[in-house]
Amino acid sequence: MANIGPTSPSMEQLVASGTREIITSVENQTTAILLRNREVFYEFEKRITDNIQRSEQSVIARLENTKAPESKTWQLLLVLLPSVLTIFLGVFVWMLQIKTNQKIDTNGKQVSTRLALSEEYYKRQFTVYDNAYKRMLQLLTAVQNLNPTETKTKTEAENRLTQLNLWSQTNGLYMTKDVSDGLSDVWFTATQLPQLNLKGTTDIGQLKAKNSAVENKMRNEMLGNVGPLREEGH
Repeated sequence: MANIGPTSPSMEQLVASGTREIITSVENQTTAILLRNREVFYEFEKRITDNIQRSEQSVIARLENTKAPESKTWQLLLVLLPSVLTIFLGVFVWMLQIKTNQKIDTNGKQVSTRLALSEEYYKRQFTVYDNAYKRMLQLLTAVQNLNPTETKTKTEAENRLTQLNLWSQTNGLYMTKDVSDGLSDVWFTATQLPQLNLKGTTDIGQLKAKNSAVENKMRNEMLGNVGPLREEGH
């Protein structure tokens, strides 16, 4: 696997670091979602319980003011009312908890899906950038070894030039515009070398500079493309 720069982190290290940051961000968000939903649920349950207790006390107070002195119906009502209200509260809270758990489960699945897609995308981007880097080096080597009088070395350089251009065009989905434009600059600079174009005006030094510019762009992207996931609205 090629490394970008002698003292810089390798592409594998960049991807591993980025993946760890994604996982940490997802875990933190998942924990925050669970805690927030749990706090809202408990607060809502407390409010419902308080309201029912106040309603129960109000009903009992009214009934006490209107009940017959020795009414068995009234006595039975006093016995059953708290149980009935408790049952209704239990059913309501149970339904609310099911709905809350379903929402938490849905949010967890969405976060897991985002993690899987992001990880797969960065792996693919790493492969694309790593191969682009290799193709630039192969093109530079082929041009430096090119002998205009030898058909073999010229054909090798032309093939490397075509491969770089084709790779850039067919993998645009995983490249930013800066990197894609940078590879186009590398390709165009190489086409204008006198070794490949008798009317060319560029030189090997310019080609090396273009290569270095693209390498820096790819390195910076691999170091900075992983940020905290924005929380979606719920």
